[in-house]
Amino acid sequence: MNQTSDQLLPSALPEGTGMDGAAQEGATLEAMVAHQAALEARLAMAMARQQELERQNSYYRSIFDTLPNPLWLMDDNRHLDANPAAIATLGYPDRATLLGSPVDAAQGARAQTLERVRRAQAGETQRFEWAHQPADGTERIGEVIFSPLQLDGRRLVLGSWHDVTQRKLAERRLAERERSFREQSQRLQEVIEGTHTGTWEYNLRTDSLVCNERWAWIVGYGPSELAPLSLSTWRRLAHPGDFRRAMHDVHRCYRQEIEHYRVEMRMRHKAGHWVWIVVRGKVVQWRDDQQPLRMAGTIQDATARKVSEEQLKLAASVFTHASEGIMITDASVRIVSVNEAFSRITGYRQEEVLGRTPGLLKSGLHGADFYAEVWKALREKGEWSGEIWNRHREGHLYAELVNISAVCDEQGQVKNYVALFNDITQQKQHQQQLERSAHYDPLTDLPNRLLLADRLQQAMVRSHRHCDKVAVAYIDLDGFKAVNDRHGHAVGDRLLVILANRMKSLLREGDTLARLGGDEFAVVIVDMVRQHDCVPVLERLLQALADPVAVAGEVLHVSASIGVTLYPLDDVEADQLLRHADQAMYIAKQTGKNRYHIFDIKHTRPSNEPNQTLEALHQALARGEFCLHYQPRVNMRSGQLVGAEALIRWQHPEHGLLLPSAFLPAVEHHAVSVTVGQWVIAQALGQISAWQRQGLDIPVSVNLSARHIQNRDFLPSLKTLLDSHPDVPPQRLELEVMEAHALEDIDYAARMMNACRELGVRFALDDFGTGYTSLAYLRRLPADTLKLDQSFVQAMPSAPGDMAVVEAVHGLAKAFHRRLIAEGVETEWQGEMLLAMGCELAQGYAIGRPMPADELSGWASRWQPCESWRAWAGRSLSPRALPVLLATVEHSAWRDEVEAYLLGRHDLLPTQDPSGGRFATWYAKEGREHFDAHPAFVEIGQRHRKVQRLAAALLAECEQGRRGEARSRVEELRRESEALVGCLREFAWLAA
Repeated sequence: MNQTSDQLLPSALPEGTGMDGAAQEGATLEAMVAHQAALEARLAMAMARQQELERQNSYYRSIFDTLPNPLWLMDDNRHLDANPAAIATLGYPDRATLLGSPVDAAQGARAQTLERVRRAQAGETQRFEWAHQPADGTERIGEVIFSPLQLDGRRLVLGSWHDVTQRKLAERRLAERERSFREQSQRLQEVIEGTHTGTWEYNLRTDSLVCNERWAWIVGYGPSELAPLSLSTWRRLAHPGDFRRAMHDVHRCYRQEIEHYRVEMRMRHKAGHWVWIVVRGKVVQWRDDQQPLRMAGTIQDATARKVSEEQLKLAASVFTHASEGIMITDASVRIVSVNEAFSRITGYRQEEVLGRTPGLLKSGLHGADFYAEVWKALREKGEWSGEIWNRHREGHLYAELVNISAVCDEQGQVKNYVALFNDITQQKQHQQQLERSAHYDPLTDLPNRLLLADRLQQAMVRSHRHCDKVAVAYIDLDGFKAVNDRHGHAVGDRLLVILANRMKSLLREGDTLARLGGDEFAVVIVDMVRQHDCVPVLERLLQALADPVAVAGEVLHVSASIGVTLYPLDDVEADQLLRHADQAMYIAKQTGKNRYHIFDIKHTRPSNEPNQTLEALHQALARGEFCLHYQPRVNMRSGQLVGAEALIRWQHPEHGLLLPSAFLPAVEHHAVSVTVGQWVIAQALGQISAWQRQGLDIPVSVNLSARHIQNRDFLPSLKTLLDSHPDVPPQRLELEVMEAHALEDIDYAARMMNACRELGVRFALDDFGTGYTSLAYLRRLPADTLKLDQSFVQAMPSAPGDMAVVEAVHGLAKAFHRRLIAEGVETEWQGEMLLAMGCELAQGYAIGRPMPADELSGWASRWQPCESWRAWAGRSLSPRALPVLLATVEHSAWRDEVEAYLLGRHDLLPTQDPSGGRFATWYAKEGREHFDAHPAFVEIGQRHRKVQRLAAALLAECEQGRRGEARSRVEELRRESEALVGCLREFAWLAA
């Protein structure tokens, strides 16, 4: 305080009071005392305030010092004060060290700290985080606040520290978890995207569905196209039945019966088709009352898998139920799987073969070279197909047609081998039967012409290789016709069998005895060193054939005339050798019979006789005297006209209309036959064109001579003729060549046929069954059609052997996929028998005679197949009907023998009806089993017994010397027999 005491003393006396000095002094003293008292009072008050302030200061100081939160006071540069918590937090040992220390010493970078202090002094509160590490090494994080503070007119800053270490550590942990979650989410998203998985989340309270893009893409939509999504969206897209099944599992999740569900269902794609999806889901959030709140899950497109599964199921079904046997091995050829057909064919169960090699099936019929070829094909081509003989578990052999394929992985390494096979044992047996029927005579069981030609060809090859000789003998029985006429065909057949066995017993194993037909035989004697080595054999044959034969109580006598030619002295082709032997046989017969004659090669010359026919044919061609007649070919079932055969006729000015047999044989081997053949082809093509203009589509077949087809200009000439008729499809022309002519040069014939087929022209083998075609040759010749020779067709109804040939040829045609046409159908019964055996195409007088071209269209419009032929539409002979048909043929042959005996045409008593044994066996067993209640079956039995009784009675009358009475009833026997044949024919049709 700077005031003087005079200023502090109040004026005790007012001016102008007029008091004297003592009074004034007293008053002054009194005033002074009062003033002193006031001063003391004021001092006491000040001291009291000072004490209060000190008390408050102590109070607030104790609060300041005891606050757990660090607090400190700063000016713009120095620490002014701090509580113990701050001193410890700021890292100072004591207050004294802190006071006056620069603020940035504890709070980090000076510039940044001073800037925050400055702003706080300016009235702007500063908040920031400070991570501090005290002496104990632990990290502490605080939230620091610099607050502005006015104290005694000074701008100070109050710093405070709030420890947020735990919160920050928690935040850090949370951030780390969030980062980890984001990384996991990212990886999950990448996995989802990589696996093409759709995701979904369904809120049951809001009925809202949230899906990712992949979910929408699976069903063909963009995400926005389906918004807003809800359960109804799912229901709308889902297959109704699948949706109900899926919701059943969803509600099981709601009821906590299952934790999660998985269902496969179909959803409608935007494009309209169904796609298969796999839906997985679970409840991910529950309400307090344990009711579901949210579900989440995934969907995956399973369409490809489902298709693959279906394919696998189909493959598995095919594997299991396939009729073919299937065997799968690993790369080391150990069996890993087989199907049921494998077990059925081989006899081995699956568990018996797993882990073993296919070698357990080996038959022993194939050598190491065979299997080496199989493995070579598998290595080079990856597959092999062929026929193999294997051994059944029970020990017998069976044939299989097998295809083996190698299955490789992406690197081309073999993983498995797969074999598919069929049991073809029955087919092989049937083929062997067909081959035997085609190569062996049904009566004597000797080789026929076909097999003889093959054996002779082989003998000629061996002769060249070994420089030896071959004898070809042609044998004709003397007196056989008389035996046949006198004693009947049955006795004649038995005589032929006995004589065939006699001759066979005289020959060596390598020699061949064949029956050519009727009473004609041929012998091929091989491995001869000298040309006369065959003489002892020939003499033994003559003696054996001349010895008497006892047949049916009769002693029969025949002899033989034998013609012989020797190869290679007679250096000609096989068929020519047989012709030369035939010529020599006629010389033997003309010179007294019961002898042999050797063909004289030196004195045999081709005929040089001038042939006036050649010139006449040239003139006939020039004058236009030739014409073509056409014999129709039909399908006997349907009545359809399928073509016509062009047959040349000569309108001779003196002799009238001549058939080909009157002039063609003379020129068969001359050049004029080529000219005639060219003319016939040109006329046929012109006629096809004319018919086409009339709206008729009639293929035409033309016969060719051997000389014509062997002519080197044949193919160019044929092409020229085809080019000159561009409107005629080449397929409408068929060229016929005789079976024997085609075999004169099999390789050339095959090449020529193939060349013609490339032009579109088809080929047929004519007179099939009369030549020497082997199955190997037939396979090589690319003929489209086989023409069954008419001799077999016409003899078939009463000759079981000819019927067997027809059946065999039909089987060959079917086996080799060739069309078969029967020639010479002259009766309704012949056609019916052909239809019964499956042969539908035919020509013959019963259908239509050869006619001029302008008559064929009218004939075609009128012709209808007979009723019995139409009845066979859609039918063919069954195995159950074959005995019936055979019995019919054999019965007809037997009836003819009985009639011949009754009428005195021969004296040999006929045997019992051969159909009796065959018929009785069939009737009592198979027939009764299948047809016992059928009226026709009952009638056949009755009629058969009636015919047998009648024939037995008539034969007994003859034996009793009453032949006249028996002859009078021959017509009755024929009527009853024809009635039985009619029933058998009808029943064969019913049984087919």
